[in-house]
Amino acid sequence: MKRLVAAIVLTTTLLCASQAAALGANSDRNLKEFTAQRVMEDTHRQTDADDITLVNVRRGMFRVTWQADTPNGRYACTSDDMLRNPSCTRLEGSPEQTPAQPAN
Repeated sequence: MKRLVAAIVLTTTLLCASQAAALGANSDRNLKEFTAQRVMEDTHRQTDADDITLVNVRRGMFRVTWQADTPNGRYACTSDDMLRNPSCTRLEGSPEQTPAQPAN
């Protein structure tokens, strides 16, 4: 009986540790930084991670999905739980906000 309890405790500890590592990898800050990088690759405009608002973040056991409102429109993104092989796609109909032009 003691071995069974020990095995259950060990298994639970290992499962919780792996989820904690995944949560660190897909933290809101990391999602914003990744999205800023993808927006820059897509639009060739520098976007600061602080200018991004995360919407509909869904963290599953093996996958994380989110939408991000950026100064360049809304993006739908997906990745595995450790942010490996992530991808973002600009949503159609998302208005692109152009930076204000200085008055001459």
